[in-house]
Amino acid sequence: TYGDVQEVETRSIISVYPVYETLNRIVESVTDNELQVRSDFFGRPGVLPQNVSDFGCGSMLAITNGYYLRGFGIETIGNSSAPLPSCDTGISDPSGFTNVLFKKIFVTFNEIYKALDAIYAIGAGLEYINDKWWLRIENREYFYDFSTVLLTINFEDGILINYEVEVATDMVYNKFISGYEVWETESINGLFEYNTMRLWKIPIFTIKNEYKSSCPFIAGSQTIEYTRRQALSISGSQDFKFDENKFLFCISEFNENNDLNVSNGIYSIAERGVNAPFSNIKDPTDVLNWRIRPAIMARRHLRWLASSMFHAPTGIEWLTIASGNANIEAEGSDVFNTFLSSCTDWGTTIENEGLAIDSLPTGYPDWILKPEYHKLKIFLSIQDYQNIIANPRGIIRLVNGSTTINCFIIELTYNPSSQEANFKLVRTLN
Repeated sequence: TYGDVQEVETRSIISVYPVYETLNRIVESVTDNELQVRSDFFGRPGVLPQNVSDFGCGSMLAITNGYYLRGFGIETIGNSSAPLPSCDTGISDPSGFTNVLFKKIFVTFNEIYKALDAIYAIGAGLEYINDKWWLRIENREYFYDFSTVLLTINFEDGILINYEVEVATDMVYNKFISGYEVWETESINGLFEYNTMRLWKIPIFTIKNEYKSSCPFIAGSQTIEYTRRQALSISGSQDFKFDENKFLFCISEFNENNDLNVSNGIYSIAERGVNAPFSNIKDPTDVLNWRIRPAIMARRHLRWLASSMFHAPTGIEWLTIASGNANIEAEGSDVFNTFLSSCTDWGTTIENEGLAIDSLPTGYPDWILKPEYHKLKIFLSIQDYQNIIANPRGIIRLVNGSTTINCFIIELTYNPSSQEANFKLVRTLN
């Protein structure tokens, strides 16, 4: 599934691909149509194979590449706003250009998953729904279900064979890297770009672990505009250094069919601008992709970083900004989007600032994981094992005398002949 999107007031027409359809098409391709993607987070009404009732918080995002951004692409061929290149003879669209004009976007599942995980902190797993298996892709919180207790293990019931606790050092970090890996244009206004890389330091001195979640795709306004200006009408058959790079566009509104295809001449529109109060932003009414800025990317990953400083008091900036490739303190809030009105309101944020453990907005779930693994071997009936496998996202509750703790499953192996199960669990703080 592809479509066209208007990017600027000059009405550049760009062929783009919504992320949900892109994810699903890749999965269908690599599994020979045996598996499809199910996602409330990236899905939207009227889009198959999963028709959801609401727009997911990641649904209004599309992908393209620098080649299409310059005006090439199947959907712009023949459009008067995107003239075809000409050869030395001046003849428009000679046969020698056919393979160039119809060049496709190539992206792997690992590439797009890494990009979306960096922006939204997502997870994936297989789910059996309506007599078929799906690849479920949601925000990570979806895979941690506090409302369901899968099993309560009482140490006094005689089912416990072995039990040990260890510090989960791999969940403790002293460095956090986030943002966008590609942004530099080495041109005018490049220093005003905010969708770049960030590095935060965490005051942990005995363990050296790096939490890196950076996006390989481009979301920078300056880079997008710099590439767009290398239009095919100007450059002709000349290639460009960003042609093969993937670009992201936040969409502000869809056409009447809730998709990106042209409908009665109505195109979907790229989201632009920053909401007041704003400061330190060049052209605040025209910037792109403010909704997926690094300050919000970092906040979405806070829960998974908080295991490093779970004991830290609230209000303390335990993530100290060490470097930001755009050394500006761009400030602003999200432009209101009717489609995403039920999604988290992150409020006003400032780029290149420290973060506290309570930097999450009001109403955002406040649970975090404690860096503590609980490994146990127990007797487990086949029925209990099947119940757990049917919904592995729930809680395993451990009761030892007057002490009760909640855990989530990291690993589970089962021997049906002996009815013995080996669990590796991670503890929740609350």
